[in-house]
Amino acid sequence: ELANTARKPEWRSEATFQRGMYLSEIGAYDSAVAAFQQILDEYPNSGRANEARVLAADQLRKLARPTEAMALYKPLTEHKAALVRYPALIGLGGACYEAGQIDSGIAIFAAMAEDDIYVDSIGTIRLMLGDGLERQGDVDGAWRQYEQVAAALERTIWSAEAYFNMAEIKQYKHNDLGSAK
Repeated sequence: ELANTARKPEWRSEATFQRGMYLSEIGAYDSAVAAFQQILDEYPNSGRANEARVLAADQLRKLARPTEAMALYKPLTEHKAALVRYPALIGLGGACYEAGQIDSGIAIFAAMAEDDIYVDSIGTIRLMLGDGLERQGDVDGAWRQYEQVAAALERTIWSAEAYFNMAEIKQYKHNDLGSAK
């Protein structure tokens, strides 16, 4: 109700954003996309517009519509603020994988891995890069990415995921259950 009746546009925008968040949390992804899209259409200069764009794209990915998600992420990938660029690049790379554009996703994550501005997120980036290389059939390249994460980020969730991925490579790609264990 507040989204439709609030006196100030920023209040209507915030109420619409919160409605989108709620709809996303309960799994009503189509409705969440509509709420976030409403912010982009009616309040394009609001403080929540960039976040609404990323969240709309995230919901589209959950609906298996990666091409539409890519179109929403792309404008934010050139944003001057790294905190805006980062989720857009991560989402765009993942959507590329989902759309079958593996090379494009790999290029995004490879560029991010080389950019010092993302050093605090290198675990996530290298895991995503490894995933793309594995999807492409470059098991050795994926292994190297996972190995770098495991060595550089010991005793972290990223290291655990890297070791798990390496074990799966040993088990399923090399048929070596002993090494996988």
